[in-house]
Amino acid sequence: MQPSTSSRARLIQTAALVFAPLAVLGIVLPGSAADLNYDGVDDSVVISPHEASVGPATVGIVNVGEVNDYLPWLTQLGYSYSLIPVDSNYAILSQYALVLLPATHGQEQGYDFLAKRSGDYHQYVNDGGCLYVGQPNPYQQPPAIPWVPYLLELDAVYSSNPCSRYITDPYHCMTAGLFAGDLPQAYDTVLALGPEWEVLVRETGTEKPCLFTSHYGAGHVVVDLGSPGLLFCAYTIDGFQRMIECCLSPLEGGACCFANGTCVDDLKWPDCVSAGGVFHPGETCETAQCAPIVPDPFTWTISASANDPDANATSYVPGLQHSYLWLKCCPGSGVGIVGAEFSLFWTDPANVMINLITYNGFTFQGYPNDLVFSAVGCPCGPILVGELTSYVSAPGSLCFGPVQSGAQFTRDCFQISHVMSWTGLAYGGVPCSNGVLCGPVSVNPSSWGRIKGLYRE
Repeated sequence: MQPSTSSRARLIQTAALVFAPLAVLGIVLPGSAADLNYDGVDDSVVISPHEASVGPATVGIVNVGEVNDYLPWLTQLGYSYSLIPVDSNYAILSQYALVLLPATHGQEQGYDFLAKRSGDYHQYVNDGGCLYVGQPNPYQQPPAIPWVPYLLELDAVYSSNPCSRYITDPYHCMTAGLFAGDLPQAYDTVLALGPEWEVLVRETGTEKPCLFTSHYGAGHVVVDLGSPGLLFCAYTIDGFQRMIECCLSPLEGGACCFANGTCVDDLKWPDCVSAGGVFHPGETCETAQCAPIVPDPFTWTISASANDPDANATSYVPGLQHSYLWLKCCPGSGVGIVGAEFSLFWTDPANVMINLITYNGFTFQGYPNDLVFSAVGCPCGPILVGELTSYVSAPGSLCFGPVQSGAQFTRDCFQISHVMSWTGLAYGGVPCSNGVLCGPVSVNPSSWGRIKGLYRE
């Protein structure tokens, strides 16, 4: 995120950081004072980071960058916190279950301090700590971010399209049941990313990573390239809460629910997800109440309009007529599609389909009784899929149906098959429909652990 005195004046630091003078000079060592950062914690006693939650502060906020952007959310969520110096070493970091590096921490006032403490940060995570890395924004600094344990290089330029983003894995602890807008956008541009990172949110079109995470030793790192203090396309407190919760307890045991309704107790989150389950941290199978779930439907329509998927009835006029095939909407998880399989037919056989052309990256094989569609970029509706040309000789409806094998489904980006809800187009009269509307909205974030949405097959 590149500062500008006009539109981004808030990103320019207008006041010097206020630390204890000796800490700034770097001459206070762990053995020379009992409380280096004046938070009531005896810094001469080093404890394992995963035990730090028993202390007076759960979150240590490194006092550099946009610190104040995070404080209201942490307070609202009930987390205690302390500000810690930008040159904090392992003795200080290890006092906290979570260490938060605020947005813009990688600018001039923070970069050199943090780079020199890279080994301390790596050890902190390795020993079980949660490192939450806000948007570094290394403006006029080297692109490498060495205080994270894996390769990460960034360019501090604004994204061209930060508002439009999508979730890559709706089953992940940090994404399940949330919309993409609940999670960070991309204000820094990733130049290099190690294979150890798992990208959970990407910018639509550019595919720029917005949110990514990884385990390291016994701990966890999450990198958030958004900025909670910017009102333009900012993410939500629900997304922030989820990122913190999953970072703090990625290896906590819990119940793992599977698509057939079975459950396994005391699995760790990575083991559950890799086996195709939905993880319920801290719960047992008794409290998780797993049940077999049918994936929510994708909704398709045929419309008389290339601009509106719901223009599903028009007057009967004989002759050549154009109609439009739409993917109207996706289930509440927001995951898009890679393909679909269905047929199209007229209720009156006097009407005949002549041609089908596709748009927006869709392609198809077979026509018209055995259509197999493919999609590029995992799109979600509403999106125009194609244009149909028919010769209409009598009033009737153009409808969806199964292919010759009996299949009729939409396949999402994780290769899960969903039933189709659909509404056709009527030339005079009422359009045909299977009576099912769009999939449900996102689940209440407070009950995300019990999401009953999409399961892997």
